[in-house]
Amino acid sequence: MLHVPTEVQTGLKLQQIVMIDQSNEIMTAVGTIKLAWQDPKLAFSPDECNCQVKEYTENNFNQFLTETGGDWPDFTFFNQQGNRWALNRVVDVLPDGSVTYLERFSTNFQLNFDFSQYPFDVEDFYIHADMLYPEDRYVMVPMEGFSAIDPQHGEDEFILTDFDTSVTSVIASRVYPTSRFTFHFGAPRYQVYYFFRIFVPVLLIILISYITFFLKDFTRRIEVATGNVLLFIAFSWSLAEDYPRMGYLTFVDVIMAITFMVNTLVVIYNVYLKWLETHEKRETADRIDRVADWVYPIGYVVLIGATIAYFF
Repeated sequence: MLHVPTEVQTGLKLQQIVMIDQSNEIMTAVGTIKLAWQDPKLAFSPDECNCQVKEYTENNFNQFLTETGGDWPDFTFFNQQGNRWALNRVVDVLPDGSVTYLERFSTNFQLNFDFSQYPFDVEDFYIHADMLYPEDRYVMVPMEGFSAIDPQHGEDEFILTDFDTSVTSVIASRVYPTSRFTFHFGAPRYQVYYFFRIFVPVLLIILISYITFFLKDFTRRIEVATGNVLLFIAFSWSLAEDYPRMGYLTFVDVIMAITFMVNTLVVIYNVYLKWLETHEKRETADRIDRVADWVYPIGYVVLIGATIAYFF
């Protein structure tokens, strides 16, 4: 006789994001997972217990395990790091054997970010719940109307709005195929912070460097350009703790590298003009400088444009 696996409706509510550790790519979250299935072996007559619902909480959860013989759709979070703390859990069993399992949990989830477009990246967040029993016994299906992201989730860096759920067959937690329920959402960052924290100061540093081109005293130009480079280095250090540490370059890394290299070249360029002046070649220096007045902004636009085209 062909055995039909039990369908387990599965839903998840993401209620609080305690922390997102971007360096280690870990999200600490509080949520509620809900399972609903039918088990004829658990059916009962209301007259037996003088009740319409059998309810099992932390105090008598072991009694539920005893009555099921341990045969219930137990699960694990595949990308969980460390312990999963079951803050509350309750099981309701109806007379016809309909079972609902509700657990509020707190744990860490391992993520896999792609920071290449940082800080304009849209990161994907995944929570994977794997069934511990093979698919020929239990199969997960998405639960309608339960999964959600709580508006009061507490995350201030990423914009959390849309989400989706799916069920797939995987060989991961066990050596045989099991059902995997996936809760996924993509989240862009709030851009205003990065605009004022990074790009406005960079733009001002670029403008200061360009303004020196209109000074005719090459000594003063060297002093201002050198100070500008030192200012940029100090600014870079101030941002160091905000950057995710990755083994590859991000968009903002390249922008910062271009700004540093161009400002360094400006210092070298001004020293060269001063050298021409001291060797009585002021007219030559002025001719070169008139060309540089246009090369500098055009070169910057080309470099920034090429960077944007590469990353986006």
